[in-house]
Amino acid sequence: MPAQTPLSLDDLLQVLNKATERDTLHWQSTADQDVFRAETGLGMVRVAKVPYSSSCVLSLVDDEGTLLEEFRPSGEGTQLALEALYKRARQQALNLDRKLKGLFDELKHLAGET
Repeated sequence: MPAQTPLSLDDLLQVLNKATERDTLHWQSTADQDVFRAETGLGMVRVAKVPYSSSCVLSLVDDEGTLLEEFRPSGEGTQLALEALYKRARQQALNLDRKLKGLFDELKHLAGET
């Protein structure tokens, strides 16, 4: 049996960002406002903002709730890719486009700009 190569955070981020952009990975909010999760048939992916920091962490959890792996970016490019995933996950989970448009439309109405 061939040895498995370790899972690369860069490869994982590329796949997660692509699946999120294609809307085939569905992010949900959690009780913690800075943590978002996407469930798959074999487990769950979590992306979270580290408290009191601008950095993020990515976690893989199996279908029994066991933490399989936790990734923290080491380079600037990886950090930017993880931040982009966090922003996409947050935008999707909170339905930000619709909510922000609705709020802006209401404010324009209040300002008499309808």
